[in-house]
Formats: sequence, C-alpha cells, structure tokens
Amino acid sequence: MSYTHLSIIERSKLEILHSQGKSSRAIAQELGRHPSMIYRELDRVAASHPYQATGNCIPSYQVVGKVKAA
Repeated sequence: MSYTHLSIIERSKLEILHSQGKSSRAIAQELGRHPSMIYRELDRVAASHPYQATGNCIPSYQVVGKVKAA
C-alpha cells in the first residue's frame, strides 16, 4: 500500500479550514485527500491542544509529561 504524508502547505490549509469549523469531509474534499486521513490527523493532536500546522510532531511522552524507558 502506498501513501503520502501531508505537506506543510496542506497542513496549513487544514489548520485554517478546521479553525473555520469545516468538517473532516469538507476539508478532505478541499485538499483532495481521503476523509479518514484528515480525521486521523486532527484526532492525533485533538486531546492535547488545538490543531496547528507546525509543532504537531511532539513526541507523545512530552505531551503526557512522562519519559519513556529505553
């Protein structure tokens, strides 16, 4: 199975559209992506803070405040 990551431009558009209250399906249609990809991207950071195009690559142990044992 082949897939591509969201580009920084797509992430920026996603941030803007999401802040405007657009649904995951509407955002997916706008970006030409599958709705599940958009849903997963938004869900990935939803519990910790609002979606931002940059700065979402924080390791989960920093978000929770615990350091994982090596």
